[in-house]
Amino acid sequence: MPLSAIQLLLINVVADGVPDMFMRKEPAEEGAMKRNPVKKNTGIFAGGLAKKIGIMAPVFTVVSLIGFFIGKFVALPGATAPSHGAGQTMAFVVLGWASVVNIFNARSNTRSAFKVGLSSNRPLCLALLFSVGLIAAIALVPALMGMFYCVPLSLYHWLIMIGLSVVPLVVGEIEEKVNFSDT
Repeated sequence: MPLSAIQLLLINVVADGVPDMFMRKEPAEEGAMKRNPVKKNTGIFAGGLAKKIGIMAPVFTVVSLIGFFIGKFVALPGATAPSHGAGQTMAFVVLGWASVVNIFNARSNTRSAFKVGLSSNRPLCLALLFSVGLIAAIALVPALMGMFYCVPLSLYHWLIMIGLSVVPLVVGEIEEKVNFSDT
């Protein structure tokens, strides 16, 4: 198993739940009141949500499994030898951080995450920093590592995890550009 049940639960609560509480403070998009209302019988997956899920779910799966593979099978410089624990730790951090980073994609359906900016919703940005920091602390603090089945990793592992974690943001930006060029 690339992830344990407690790791998945923590990602669900910390990486998704904490920042989601502050999404309600997100300012309305320009022209939101000029759009036609959503029809009563419209499905939840209408309006491109099914397509976004169809794109992002495999991205999350692939980056997490790449992290797991590298940790379990690839020898990197540093003190950490390839092991199941290293793979599980990498998959946990990558999936947790990628979930947090993906919130930037969810902030707007019409504008780039980079155009929305950070200052428009400071509580959300603080919640994102809290989530990223807590996930990092779980993978770094010895007292927490054991509870969440994490092992110490080298600097190279951490750099790879950072790189893998931003992939959903890049894919979300590409998907948005392709989506708007089609319409």
